[in-house]
Amino acid sequence: MRVVETIVPPGNWHYKQRLKSSPQRPQFQLIQAGSYDQLVDNVLNFRLANLEMTPVATATREQVIDDIKFYICGNFPSHCTGSRAQLLAAQNGESRIKTRPDYTRPLSRIENWLTRLSENQIEFVDQSTATERANICLKCPLNQSWRTGCGACNDNAERRATLIRGSHSTGLEPKLKNCQAFGTLIDLSVWLKQDYSEAPRRQVPDFCWHGK
Repeated sequence: MRVVETIVPPGNWHYKQRLKSSPQRPQFQLIQAGSYDQLVDNVLNFRLANLEMTPVATATREQVIDDIKFYICGNFPSHCTGSRAQLLAAQNGESRIKTRPDYTRPLSRIENWLTRLSENQIEFVDQSTATERANICLKCPLNQSWRTGCGACNDNAERRATLIRGSHSTGLEPKLKNCQAFGTLIDLSVWLKQDYSEAPRRQVPDFCWHGK
């Protein structure tokens, strides 16, 4: 299924960008453009400039193209090519890039985790405990890279984490990445008495300090 770029939709090229808001009263930002390519650029630029207002990990060109496709094909099916089943799915809101049902992008998990931290009271452990934890994580195979191709998204997550961590430092920050089990930024997590992480999605090593 794809958008026929030579056919202008009613009201010109446009996309309703959903904003973070109450599910009962969703809010949208109407984004307009003079062409399909310009619409893709405008939606991507809006998301990059408003990372706090848009759904997590959606500020990528791939995701923007997918979202626009399902918006246009769902509302104006005659402006798209594709099978009847595909167009019907778009009209029913069954969209999006397919991933494994149990898979969530590391950045999405991190952003959701940072949001939970911002909603709870934070307490820090002492320097020796944080350093001991950091050294344990350094030898853990679940300490993995999390950065995406969206530099602004990466910078936003790091900025939010730094605001919480403040001046606390183990000196090992460059080597501490993302915990694939708990979906956290390790350089911040090692400092927290309660890090409000989700249930682990991977088998953790016996030497893991988390939860002990």
